[in-house]
Amino acid sequence: APPNIAGSTSVVTATSQNPEGAFLMLAFLTTSSIMAMNEANANGVAPGYKSVLTNEKLRTVSQPMKVWSDSLDHAWCSPRLPGMFEMEQALGNEINRAITGQITGKEALENGQVAWKAIMAKNGFGTDKAPVKYADVKAGTYVGAGKALPF
Repeated sequence: APPNIAGSTSVVTATSQNPEGAFLMLAFLTTSSIMAMNEANANGVAPGYKSVLTNEKLRTVSQPMKVWSDSLDHAWCSPRLPGMFEMEQALGNEINRAITGQITGKEALENGQVAWKAIMAKNGFGTDKAPVKYADVKAGTYVGAGKALPF
């Protein structure tokens, strides 16, 4: 399956009382027009389609769109790692502080880097017992420049 770049995963569970209705609702919510409206209203979830990320009208009301779209050329699908949720939270909080003008973008990245190093060290990275060796998984996770995007 293609990587989920929208930041969340939606499913229709096996116990759904109305699976067809649930599927149709998910289909509606994941149309490019609804994704663009959600982003324009700053719902906090990046759109899952490149066509939405490159939408010039949306870029006029959402400054992160250009950054997210341009960064896809260097994207990779991160394997789930010990501490990854905590790392995403730490960096996300710093980015939010930058977007709201509390700190600069550079400060957000520096703060995020410090937090990530501490979280990774706490989870065994940087030792000979690291839980994952990136060299072993790179080929299957990299979707950046020079490799066709799966969406």
